[in-house]
Amino acid sequence: MPDLVPPMQVAAGTGQAPVGPDWVVELAWTGHRCIAYVEPGQRTRLLSSGNVSMTPAYPELVPELERRSPPRGMILDGTLVARGEEHAPRVARLQRRSARFRPTERHIRTVPVDLQVADLLWLDGHSLVDLPYRDRRTLLEGLGFAAAPVWTTSPMPISELPSLLRIAEAKGVEALHARHLASRYRPGQRSPLWVRVPVPRIGRVLVGGWTPVDPNRPDRI
Repeated sequence: MPDLVPPMQVAAGTGQAPVGPDWVVELAWTGHRCIAYVEPGQRTRLLSSGNVSMTPAYPELVPELERRSPPRGMILDGTLVARGEEHAPRVARLQRRSARFRPTERHIRTVPVDLQVADLLWLDGHSLVDLPYRDRRTLLEGLGFAAAPVWTTSPMPISELPSLLRIAEAKGVEALHARHLASRYRPGQRSPLWVRVPVPRIGRVLVGGWTPVDPNRPDRI
């Protein structure tokens, strides 16, 4: 297993959702990006997007990750979210937890955190980064992460975009992530096959301001 796989970054996109049957889309929850390196019987590491260790801050995730891992380990790409995030974003709640380096058992119970796994980069001694996303997803779902504190995300066909946008707007989610089923994982890079789709919102606003009568006398309006 490699010591480090720089996380792939989502591209900003054009602001418009992609089209075509080979695209899937899912909610982009607010949280902390996490790459999990799992080696059963040896060590498990949780690294941030900046390669900073977060393992001591979330000890409750390690047993579940190791229980589901094959003998020669796995590398998962996901997001740490405060439990209940599926009902409404809880950024402040998650910050309470991440601020503590070594949480107590009481704190773990008070602010439970889940790992939403979106991608699988390494499995049982083999790199998967060159496989299409559809194949990586199939292998990921075979690991059986279906309940807290570790579970997989739920991408939907792009044809379900209108419904997903309504859900995102109702829950206060700012964006969706769209992936092409044939896309490879590009460590540390961006790709036009993984893009951010903003959730459009309409609101009433009042803009106030002033303009000088004379550019040479800005104190007069």
